[in-house]
Amino acid sequence: MKRPFRVGYQNLDKEVILDDLPSEGEVPKWLTGTLVRNGPARWDLPKQSVRHWFDGQAMLHKFSFQNGQVDYANKFIRSNTFQSAEKTGKLTYSEFATDPCRNIFQRLMSTFSPSFTTNTNVNITKIANKFIAMTELPIPMEFDPETLETVGEVSYLNEIPMTTTTAHPHYDPERQMGFNSAIHFGRVSQYIVYGQPHDSWDRKVVAKHDVEEPGYLHSFGMSERFIIWTEYPLKAVPLQMLISGKPFADNLTWDPSRKARFLLFDKDTGELDRVVEADPFFCFHHINAYEDGDDVIVDLAAYEDGRIVKDLFMANLREEPFQPLSQPQFRRYHLKSGESHAKCEMMATNGFELPRINYGRINAKPYRYAYGLGETADRVDGYLNQICKVDLESKEELCWHVRGHFPGEPVFVEAPNPQSEDDGVLLSVVLDSDKGISYLLILNAQTMEMVSKTAVSHHIPYGFHGQYFK
Repeated sequence: MKRPFRVGYQNLDKEVILDDLPSEGEVPKWLTGTLVRNGPARWDLPKQSVRHWFDGQAMLHKFSFQNGQVDYANKFIRSNTFQSAEKTGKLTYSEFATDPCRNIFQRLMSTFSPSFTTNTNVNITKIANKFIAMTELPIPMEFDPETLETVGEVSYLNEIPMTTTTAHPHYDPERQMGFNSAIHFGRVSQYIVYGQPHDSWDRKVVAKHDVEEPGYLHSFGMSERFIIWTEYPLKAVPLQMLISGKPFADNLTWDPSRKARFLLFDKDTGELDRVVEADPFFCFHHINAYEDGDDVIVDLAAYEDGRIVKDLFMANLREEPFQPLSQPQFRRYHLKSGESHAKCEMMATNGFELPRINYGRINAKPYRYAYGLGETADRVDGYLNQICKVDLESKEELCWHVRGHFPGEPVFVEAPNPQSEDDGVLLSVVLDSDKGISYLLILNAQTMEMVSKTAVSHHIPYGFHGQYFK
């Protein structure tokens, strides 16, 4: 059976520079920055193919705007992981779900002396005047935002023992501090919250919490007072990881008897303010969080269980039989003061994943609008195929959809002198599966109507996250 979305899982090997691309519609002249997106672009090496979407080789894509003109360029991140694979034709570093072809002795030695992959294909950010690409392992890669050339690994001024971290750091403008979360696996594992001043590569530990069986963590929430660590029943057992000889994903276990838990760490003191349980669920992406008096509201894109990790193996995404992707739900959890169990409220009827908000204006504060990807009600594709906007006050949902076109994460860019929270545009890289090419879509964030689209000459594989820089 033909699955149109599968075009987005074909390798992209070419690196190109395309200037002054023609656009349909009018690109806003006030857009004078650059959208840089990150994601995997090659899953097949001469001697080995990777097993999971998350394991493809990282590529940066840049759309630059000036006077209504759009330029494009793309380039692989030339990390040690990439260069080694280029020489050998196969992996030499372990990825999320794919291991190098190693004998038992080599696997054992790598367990005690792990080599972290620098295949930073998840997200990008700017810290202390450096543009960096990130993944869930603790070595970011710096790149030049003008040329997309790889500069090299970023060195911190201090070492914090950690095995995994998130590629979704938060920034607190009042404290002028970035925050991130990490896990250090061991006989007794630790959840770690660390902070980093906006102009420094000197990190400090904000909080630590011992745990026997850590839950898999991809992102976390932040309110004005708290770092919100959400622990799911999708867990990793360190001893099992040590002896299994399998990649990380194969060691994740869904424990239906285990509750989900929200751990709230005070940003200033590091103290664990409270732990609130909820019925089991899983989540990749938090949407926003804020305080309502002594209560805390946590919004996220939730799944009933951890099956989505298996849905994203390349065998399912590329081959038949196909298992339609698990449906993400826009859930709001109310962490009420003095209560140990949180109930959730559904905030949207459409599926909701890869969420974005007007981050600079309303992150960690009460807000009205959120944007994300969902599926049409007929689920004809079994895949995310529309961009949706949710009005959290009126519960109105507006969606953009074109049959056979598959959008990526919608990045909100605020208009000059904004009159409202949603005064701006959404930028999304969309795959036209019929033509086998991709285009940059600009939507009016208020009406969800198309403003313009600018096509490139090739397909852009589905990516994860991107940022707009002025």
